[in-house]
Amino acid sequence: MHDLKAIKIKELEDFFFKKIVFCILIVFSAVLCFIVPNFLSWQNLLNIAISCSVNGVMACGMAFVIISGGIDISIGSLLALGSAVCVGTLGIATSGRGIVPNLSPYVSFPWPMAMLAGIAVPALLGSVSGLFITRMKLQPFIVTLAMQSIARGLTYIFGDFMMHEMGQGTIMVYYHPVFNTIGNGRLLGIPIPILFFLGAILVSSLILNSTSYGRALYAIGGNEEISNLAGINVKKIKVITYAVMGGVAGLAGILLASRLSASTPLAGLNYEMDVIAAVAIGGVSMTGGYGKLAGVVVGVFLLGVITNGLNMANVPSFYQYVIKGMILIFAVALDTYYKGRLEMEKGSISSRRGASSRSN
Repeated sequence: MHDLKAIKIKELEDFFFKKIVFCILIVFSAVLCFIVPNFLSWQNLLNIAISCSVNGVMACGMAFVIISGGIDISIGSLLALGSAVCVGTLGIATSGRGIVPNLSPYVSFPWPMAMLAGIAVPALLGSVSGLFITRMKLQPFIVTLAMQSIARGLTYIFGDFMMHEMGQGTIMVYYHPVFNTIGNGRLLGIPIPILFFLGAILVSSLILNSTSYGRALYAIGGNEEISNLAGINVKKIKVITYAVMGGVAGLAGILLASRLSASTPLAGLNYEMDVIAAVAIGGVSMTGGYGKLAGVVVGVFLLGVITNGLNMANVPSFYQYVIKGMILIFAVALDTYYKGRLEMEKGSISSRRGASSRSN
């Protein structure tokens, strides 16, 4: 009887720990309904979904990196670089100060090629990070910290170069009737940025759950040495993963530039904080080897709801930084505690099996 009760308590604890983020999202939303008028209005919910799309797309890529046991804090700068490359290669941008370049543009790509360039350049820098991590055995945090600075500097240089204004930190402003539709248009009544987010969720889920690459990510994050012995090309998988993260950050930058009709060198500042927090809150283990994309999506929307609700309640942004930081610490502490409990349970099961075999 006591054993049955203990099992039920344990099952309830497991459910609580696995669903805690979703429960927090529901509770926080309910509180905001009473504090903030029109919080649950259809337009506001749509605004939350649109605002979550950029970070949501990047969170899908970050889930791959963290599941494999890595981290990438350069994504905000890669977003800005992808945005600048895409807008600059359109060949129609003007300076944010209203100055039209005296010279003709260096390049003028059709908008699909400009988008590909905006994805390819950050993907290339992501692969460079992966090569330094795998070939030189450097820590991912240090490598991506350096890449964060490099990509941000390249964003400034590229913007100034394309606008013929060296040393100005130029904001590139443009208007393109088709390209602007990506960030502001609708398809079948659904905002296109949300469709990109949904597409990223679908593709990422299929890759993680139904491909050898996805299985390799979990294996590498769980135990890199055993993965090597099992014949997995760990170095290749990691380089591909960081390249994918760079490309996804570039895509997010394109979505942002399309919404704003501009590219600024300051785009993406501190975005890595929100993205990593969303992934950690969503239950992806920060030590690698475990995580589900469904939890990541809930984590993205939890942070989106918090930001939207606090903005509507006129709470200053610096309070939001404190709240998000506390949530990230709570999520990582919860993950550490839960993994510790699982290790203890595995140890107790092993010891019971050993005692049983000795008695037999």
